[in-house]
Amino acid sequence: MSAAVTIPAELVPLVRSAGWRELYRAVEELHTLVEGLEVKAAGSRKRPVRAFARVERVQALLDRLRWTDAREEEAVEIDLYLYHPALRAALMGQLDADGGYLETTKESEPGRPAAADRVEAVRGLLEEIGDVAPDAVGLREGEELVMFTLLPGEQEPDEGEARWWTVTALEKELEDCDPEDIRYALDGLVVESVAERDGERVRVSRCARHMQRMGVICI
Repeated sequence: MSAAVTIPAELVPLVRSAGWRELYRAVEELHTLVEGLEVKAAGSRKRPVRAFARVERVQALLDRLRWTDAREEEAVEIDLYLYHPALRAALMGQLDADGGYLETTKESEPGRPAAADRVEAVRGLLEEIGDVAPDAVGLREGEELVMFTLLPGEQEPDEGEARWWTVTALEKELEDCDPEDIRYALDGLVVESVAERDGERVRVSRCARHMQRMGVICI
């Protein structure tokens, strides 16, 4: 089901650094939007939601890459269904930074060869992942099935957070589905903050639960 790119071990620190740079930009954008909420028109108040999503997606990418450099890095497989937007944004930011440095510095600058190498590596990764995320229709259908299973039914208390499921119990409930597809859909829901996971326990997020109470999500 997945479409993936493998980041070679020698490039993992570069991609991780690009992820940190993207996280900084995302948090900065969120701060600016929240700071200006009081003076913005009501029609623009949905913008922080997109900014929050940007922060959460790059955090998920850094979770996958591991947040800090290791003494011995290993290659990391990145699922493009789940991480394409954050990965592409991070790489584009790195390309802009190094490209700007090369355009504004003299040939004699000692940092230029390393910057040129980074530009070449990033361009190669960008070409490999493409401009658009792969078609995720199958993944979205699986996510919907898992989400509606996790959402509390009418017989459960309306107040409080949704109950925890074990992944094993979820697989048993959806016995007609491939367990690998269920776990894959769970990964997608966690990346998008629709579900939260604690080891082998999973439940819908507080946000999804609140949307259910408002009637935005119905089962």
